Amino acid sequence: MFTVELNSLRDSDSGYYWCAVEIGGTETPDDKDYLYLTVSADPAVSVINSRVSGQEGGSVSAQCLYRAEYQNKQKNWCRFKDWSCFTVGKTTTSQNSAVLVSDDEKGSVSVEMRGLQKSDAGWYWFSAGDVGVTVHLTVTERPSIVTTSLSSQETQESVNTPDSVSLKTLKNLAVRRRESLTIPCVYDEKYKSHRKYWCRGYYWSFCTIVAYTNPSGRTSVTDHPTQNMFTVELKSLQDSDSGYYWCHVEISGGSDDGDYVYLTVSSDPAVSVINSSVSGQEGGSVSVQCLYRAEYQNKQKKWCRFKDWSCFTVGKITTSQNSAVLVSDDEKGSVSVEMRGLQKSDAGWYWFSAGDVGVPVHLTVTERPSTVTTSLSSQETQESVNTPAVTAASGREKTISDDASEEITCSATEKPKESQQFCLSHN
Repeated sequence: MFTVELNSLRDSDSGYYWCAVEIGGTETPDDKDYLYLTVSADPAVSVINSRVSGQEGGSVSAQCLYRAEYQNKQKNWCRFKDWSCFTVGKTTTSQNSAVLVSDDEKGSVSVEMRGLQKSDAGWYWFSAGDVGVTVHLTVTERPSIVTTSLSSQETQESVNTPDSVSLKTLKNLAVRRRESLTIPCVYDEKYKSHRKYWCRGYYWSFCTIVAYTNPSGRTSVTDHPTQNMFTVELKSLQDSDSGYYWCHVEISGGSDDGDYVYLTVSSDPAVSVINSSVSGQEGGSVSVQCLYRAEYQNKQKKWCRFKDWSCFTVGKITTSQNSAVLVSDDEKGSVSVEMRGLQKSDAGWYWFSAGDVGVPVHLTVTERPSTVTTSLSSQETQESVNTPAVTAASGREKTISDDASEEITCSATEKPKESQQFCLSHN
């Protein structure tokens, strides 16, 4: 293979070009093949990054864009090495790495390659119809393994954690008209001290900067360096606010890093939550009520955490912090998410999604109140001793079967004084 690099292209550079190999001699013509190049301000197809890299055994994503008139054209992700192509859906390469090509039908195609092998490295192209754009993939070696002592549960959690990327956010969000929305953007440790901003536009290189870090009118950008995250708050949203936006990190002397999100503002959003900010007490529980439109009834419902990108679907599983998460779908447009046995480490940003549309939710976990010891008179103490025992006293210790609801039943032959014994019903 040989490559041709063209710099600072202009419209006048459009036209036919040839790749040629000189054969030599007068009787044998040179070998060659042609291509047609179109240079414009709004190309038919493009990619966010023409060079991407991933770690051996990990994954990599390429974001590809196309103009509206190419919506119904076939989309391909192809490899120069063997001219093999992958279309919308999931298939497996000859190196046993999985390739997933997803079209949002709004002008964006996402290509994800998982389980990368060194042999996956090289040149690829994305095409819509008969127009294409090239992408180069670099696959780096897997770093040496550091042996640490982890519980089996912690090990499982780390295996399920997605590969780290430099900057990421959700891809498709919905919000109700005239409401506000806060969008988390997670970034790599190396970007802690960099300036962050929020940008609007289809192409990241031509997007219009809406706001930099620090509050500003209807849009405010707040950096949370201790969480490796910045948030964008959008207030009083209108239908006209729908469109593509970018979480961006400013890179001095280089190309800024960013990730996009598509926002849809409407009177009847695809998904929504009753409360976008909830709180619970350490050791207690919290519930989130999520809603979805009828056409999303058969779509997969998820409750996911921004911190490690882990997701929980319908059913009951346990997080690495030993708090239980139960996701229940009534199949009538409502999903209930219950988190029990809350830990301080459960606090942070989550999202609910139905299919590929999501909505963020923030969870606050407050400290358990300290126990207050009071002094009782001798008479009160004597009465307390003579009071019949209660079958389930206080909320300090309880036993609950896996399938049972968390409810404590209290009974006594006599009603105890409120200042001496009490029962709690915990749902």
